[in-house]
Amino acid sequence: MTLEEIVRKILEEKRNLTRRDVLRMVEERARKTGGLLTLESAARTVASDLGVKFEEGRLKPKILIRNLVPGLSNVTVAGRVLRVHPVRKFKRRDGSEGTVGRLTIADESGKLRVLLWDEKANILESGDDLIGKVVKFSHGYVREGLDGSLELNVGARGSVEVSPPDLPESEVPPLEKFMKKIGEITVGDREVNVSGVVRRIYPTVTFQREDGSEGRVRRIELEDSTGRVTLVLWNEKVDEVDRLKSDIYVEVFGASARETVDGTIELHVESGSHIRVMAGKPLGLKEPRPTLRVRDLKPKMHDVKILVRVLEVGKVREFTRQDGVGRFLPLLVGDETGLIQLNLWDDKVELERRLHKGDVVLLDGAYVSGRKGTTTLNLGARGRVTISPGLEGPQPPKERILKVGEDLVEEGGPVTVEGLILTKPSLKEVVTNRGESVRVASFMLGDGEERVEVSLWRDIANSVESLTVGDRVKIRNIYVRYDFSGRPKIVSGALTTLKKVDS
Repeated sequence: MTLEEIVRKILEEKRNLTRRDVLRMVEERARKTGGLLTLESAARTVASDLGVKFEEGRLKPKILIRNLVPGLSNVTVAGRVLRVHPVRKFKRRDGSEGTVGRLTIADESGKLRVLLWDEKANILESGDDLIGKVVKFSHGYVREGLDGSLELNVGARGSVEVSPPDLPESEVPPLEKFMKKIGEITVGDREVNVSGVVRRIYPTVTFQREDGSEGRVRRIELEDSTGRVTLVLWNEKVDEVDRLKSDIYVEVFGASARETVDGTIELHVESGSHIRVMAGKPLGLKEPRPTLRVRDLKPKMHDVKILVRVLEVGKVREFTRQDGVGRFLPLLVGDETGLIQLNLWDDKVELERRLHKGDVVLLDGAYVSGRKGTTTLNLGARGRVTISPGLEGPQPPKERILKVGEDLVEEGGPVTVEGLILTKPSLKEVVTNRGESVRVASFMLGDGEERVEVSLWRDIANSVESLTVGDRVKIRNIYVRYDFSGRPKIVSGALTTLKKVDS
């Protein structure tokens, strides 16, 4: 129906109103929406408020997004807005200036890129206000974009309606249906929508581009019930979070997932992305993830949150890397489900003076590495440690001494093994892949008819110099591995100790 037809219908049923009254109400309604409603849509809304009903059926979109094909014209499509790009201007061949705006919508069947030309792009000036709203595009035409995906174009003959009264919100999937959980994000995901609570905000970093101009970048850690991810905000997006604080809920639209050099995933927020600060918890967002247990840890896990008790504090170790000298502090930690070596890297080694045997620590933002059956928990620059967090601490299992043979059936550790030295320990110098020269001690350890090869590396290798065949030893914090032939062997780690015991 046209504006005139809607006004006439209102006047027929509401004879106490004048034409001027109705037009004034329509214009006021359109003005309050900041131009998001056409006059026809505003008039329909006013009619609804006044209790005026129309006999015509609901005008549903004539086609779903999944049914679009290139070449279609006079198309009507509706969907929920997920992303709004900045409007840009361009020069036509005749020298005149044109305007084009771009946004992404979605319905129950898929997503669609929409291009609004010239005055139709004016509706995008509201930017973030459009995110999440239902918009209907009429009399558009479909083309294939440069990347092969379909685009709906709306020009002079088309029309755009925000929150059209003939299409109830309930008939378009809610916004949370198009949001991803942090744990579901994979490398290469484009136009990622995610919500969560801000856990950490890093300072803004300024850098020089190749053309001499200045750029800015800022990182924010976001968490939901499935994990934690770092948002990387570029240039003007840095200003949008200038007053952001920790423990505030936000929604992010149109981010892109990229892999870092250490294998983690970051979400990059650039000019076409949006961040909205929420007054409360977004609908559908579950509380941040619970803490994990040691038995749950698997290699390549990131953003691990875990409560453990410190059982041993090792010594700081230094090593050479391409950018200089690195450091790490090994600790033995555990809970009721098992034990694991924890490495604190670089600046985190300063905690050596504050950490003691028996301390309960809450680790947040840790990651898990693994090699040849050995699983290690790590905490780097972005991780956090809370000592004695006010939570009831876990009680790790008591030490179990394994015997050579049937007890050494599973790879991993750390474990404690006791047995007799069956061969004279040998010492030799080897060169590692990093070019480091280290000492290695080797001997056979036995218990009855069973025997296993032992390899002790670096400082612990020196402990065999006073040992001889027939000595009984206890080796703590050792790791079980299998060689190429499928036979087990035990190998030392950063916290391994060897002690001679009475027969």
